Amino acid sequence: MNQKRGTSRKLKPTIVKLHRWVGLFIAAFLVLQALTGIIISFRDELNGALYHTDAGPNDTPATYEQILAAAKNHQPDRPIRNIVVPSQPGDAYLINYQAAPHARPTLAALSPHDATVVHSGSLLAFPVEAAFELHYRLLMGKQGQNLSGALALLFLGMLGTGLYLWWPKGPLRRGFQVKLTAARVRAIFDIHRVVAAGGAIALIMMAITGFLLAVPDILGSKTSATPSVASHAGAPVTLDQIITNSQNLAAGHTPYKIAFSRDGQLVTLIYKSINEAVNPRATDSIMVDASTGHVVAVNRFEGAGVRQKGLSWALAFHTFDITGWLARPLSLIAGMLLAVISITGIWLWLLRRAARKPAIRRRPST
Repeated sequence: MNQKRGTSRKLKPTIVKLHRWVGLFIAAFLVLQALTGIIISFRDELNGALYHTDAGPNDTPATYEQILAAAKNHQPDRPIRNIVVPSQPGDAYLINYQAAPHARPTLAALSPHDATVVHSGSLLAFPVEAAFELHYRLLMGKQGQNLSGALALLFLGMLGTGLYLWWPKGPLRRGFQVKLTAARVRAIFDIHRVVAAGGAIALIMMAITGFLLAVPDILGSKTSATPSVASHAGAPVTLDQIITNSQNLAAGHTPYKIAFSRDGQLVTLIYKSINEAVNPRATDSIMVDASTGHVVAVNRFEGAGVRQKGLSWALAFHTFDITGWLARPLSLIAGMLLAVISITGIWLWLLRRAARKPAIRRRPST
């Protein structure tokens, strides 16, 4: 027993140093994740507010085909990757174009009334979408996504070592006491410790699910098989016809996203699944031949593989959507906790570093 205590005492200074230096290394990343996470928690509302247009007295809603045609005319040299369908009247359709090699993605916001372009530009011209890419991929593509996963694991290690080092010996309430009247270093340390311990469960969940979302291959390989489509010599069907013909399969729901294959032969309608009562991030999709309008595949959440279901659940927990109407408040609180932990950690290091510096003696005046 004494030998175990001695080993623990010898190991503790090493863990303290590891906790400190890893924390300093990832602190900027954590602050970035906190701020961008808060922003994208209100992604739909913020995009809606930024690109909202009011209908005129003679305006009628634009058809899907009109939106598609206007998007193609706006960027004729770039295929459309997907169209995000607005959920509120007056909010714009968000068009994501296929990115050219080694180039930033291009986006456009189109009015739902007359299909005119409300706003367009590179990813950085759309601050909310840029915040999402920064949160998920650090604006570095696949490499940034992998880096985010590695940093999420480091953060998980930070939470584990922090709980091991600073968990109170004795009554649990001692671990949640903040002495603001104590010396500044002690007060900041108490805030750092209490915030981390109080939000530990939520932060650990965010770190684990963040890692899974950033490194999805750990849940299995992605199914890349593409159904074959029939050639069609007649006039192509419109996007409105495609959606109308899929209404029975979609139980009358409206798709929230319409995706296009790179060659434009396949249209995938993505719907919120009826299983969203159990998993709010569950989705169903219907794949349609763009030239004939024939359905070539229907993918239900119930029949999804381990990877798709795992990512869906990970996203539901990561965004707190699993809690229903509490999701936004909890996301806001979690982001603030993460920022406070990072900032107080840096602040502690700066104060202790300053305290260790020898006082500079003034030369006696002559």
